Amino acid sequence: MLPADKNALPSDQCFSITVQDDSMNDARIYEKSVVTIQKQTTVAADQIAAIVVDNGCLMIRRLVYGGGTVTLVPASTNPEYQPQTLPVNCVRILGRVVRAVIDICPTSTPMEAR
Repeated sequence: MLPADKNALPSDQCFSITVQDDSMNDARIYEKSVVTIQKQTTVAADQIAAIVVDNGCLMIRRLVYGGGTVTLVPASTNPEYQPQTLPVNCVRILGRVVRAVIDICPTSTPMEAR
């Protein structure tokens, strides 16, 4: 049995989502990682946050602020993901990413008994 996590947040202060892409893999947040988000409506510059943009898209990105804008910065080895700069009022912060967990033995590829 593992000991209780002393840093665990109360469940009413956080939520988890499963990452669907490789846009943050350089920050060790991999596709299919389960990230824990601490609910808060602001984050400091350069922190990684869960956000929703005006088109309804949920993203995990590092945020950089400047002059009424926020730049959503991916951390990816995939060049498909580029920074996006948007007006601050087009981005809703859901919270700060506090943990990312990967499954090293995914259930989608079970080992067969021999």
